[in-house]
Amino acid sequence: MAPNHKSRARSSGIAHCATTDAFVVCARQLDAQIDLLAAYAVADQYEYRSLWMRPSLGFGLLGLGVAVAVEPSGENRFKEASTARAMLKSRLYFFGPDDAPSPVLLGGFSFAHTTTATNWPSKPTYAADGETANSGTSDGETANSGTSDGETANSGTSDGETANSEKGEKNLNTDDSVVDHADQLTWEGFGDCYLVLPKLTVINREGGTWVLASGKLRPGEDKELLRLRLELKLHTFASQPPSAGSDGSGISGTKPVTSSRGARSPSAESDGSGIPRASLRSNSNRYLDLVEQGIDDIKQGECQKIVLARAVNLAVSISDPFSMAAVLDRLRYSDPDCAVFAFDFGGSVFFGATPERLITFQDSKISTAAVAGTVARGTEAVEDAETANTLLESSKILSEHRFVVEDMVDVLTKLGLVDIRIGNPCVLNLPYVKHLNTSIEAEMRSDDNCIASGDLDVVSIAGRLHPTPAVGGTPTEAATRFIATNEGWDRGWYAAPVGWCELQGHGEMWVAIRSGLAGKNQSWLFSGSGVVADSVPVEELQEADDKLKTLLKAIYVFSP
Repeated sequence: MAPNHKSRARSSGIAHCATTDAFVVCARQLDAQIDLLAAYAVADQYEYRSLWMRPSLGFGLLGLGVAVAVEPSGENRFKEASTARAMLKSRLYFFGPDDAPSPVLLGGFSFAHTTTATNWPSKPTYAADGETANSGTSDGETANSGTSDGETANSGTSDGETANSEKGEKNLNTDDSVVDHADQLTWEGFGDCYLVLPKLTVINREGGTWVLASGKLRPGEDKELLRLRLELKLHTFASQPPSAGSDGSGISGTKPVTSSRGARSPSAESDGSGIPRASLRSNSNRYLDLVEQGIDDIKQGECQKIVLARAVNLAVSISDPFSMAAVLDRLRYSDPDCAVFAFDFGGSVFFGATPERLITFQDSKISTAAVAGTVARGTEAVEDAETANTLLESSKILSEHRFVVEDMVDVLTKLGLVDIRIGNPCVLNLPYVKHLNTSIEAEMRSDDNCIASGDLDVVSIAGRLHPTPAVGGTPTEAATRFIATNEGWDRGWYAAPVGWCELQGHGEMWVAIRSGLAGKNQSWLFSGSGVVADSVPVEELQEADDKLKTLLKAIYVFSP
């Protein structure tokens, strides 16, 4: 068997960073806190926007525009991004109060790296401060990114219905909002990695709102002159902070999301919570076949666990800023303990509310969590309590969960971290599902014999952990090979690390599950389940369906 990619060799290359470029960042605190969703919705003059919110903590980041983009591709993308981060830090002039937040990179990575770049369409150019960007060059310049490889995922039928596979005829009981065009699923603009130092970064944290303005220092330019320009930009922003309504919020009254074929209305085909049943049926038979294939592979000894995902296509557009802000607004209130995010590349938005933290790195402390094992919520209190007992007592779920815990602890140990503490498994309650969750914490050593003595940051640690058995399977190499060969669609950024990283190296990366990709005419939602030897296909499909419900509920707005 090929070696696990987590032990891959390190690259000494620097990802798209010119050695002579320098950057200036200025920081200013606003007089009053602003709603980041309102600012996101009205900031349509920026071709790139990124939003990150931790609602329960009152913390959020909004990135507008691109001062510099870090864009390595290939197998070593995490390490090269980490190296680029360190180079940016060494060439930064920062002006602001002592208590000002540090400049951050916002963005994420793909689940799997690009293997055949020549077959992938070119990525739109987002250059530093309006300059032309070319592949493989310095800061602010961009490389080609990938879209799906054009393979068509055959759509399935709803449970209990039949399809004529030879003629491609299907008897789908769907409504007007659901189609299945997986061949149209593309990730243009996202690439193997895209981490951005924004032109403007708005930060909500305890104590108020801060705004950071960033700019590239051109050869021969005086940094004090650039500083004055950035200070003027901060003054303009502070004088007229963006808002989407007269009260400064403007999100709650946003119009309901509509289908590309007309406005939605209550339907007998709803599951009772406003979610069209057909939305959960798209691709169902194909997914059942995929799970059966995975079980066969496991029983033949190739893997112990494979996490299989599906892409459900909705003929609705939620990519415009106000529709997306409305969806994110519902998510931040329905899932306040999750990380709510949106990354907008000129009209295509990758968004979600993920419950799965991959890594938080602050000072010398490393925190992560194993989230694996799922049951649906009960409709009554007694039934809901019984589902929690199922999580804690099911041998199948405990076995699946143990794979994830052991893998993550093994990675942290090999990194030279010490004082690794594993919490007791507990139940993570979400609106429609419960997960088994185990917290894991560790400390960094500072001696010269430890890899953690200065070589690690949140990005590089995320690269060593990804993909965990919670989103890939185990053994990693065999499971991810099965996924690439059999799922039939490009995962892109789904189930991959997204988040933020201070230029000092601290930050957080979460796993982008419970997520979707919104385009100008249609949108896709992604979900999956962990398959083991004793899995039952219809139960795995139901689990994947249950995981979609929070996003579907946030998207479909029904009249009373």
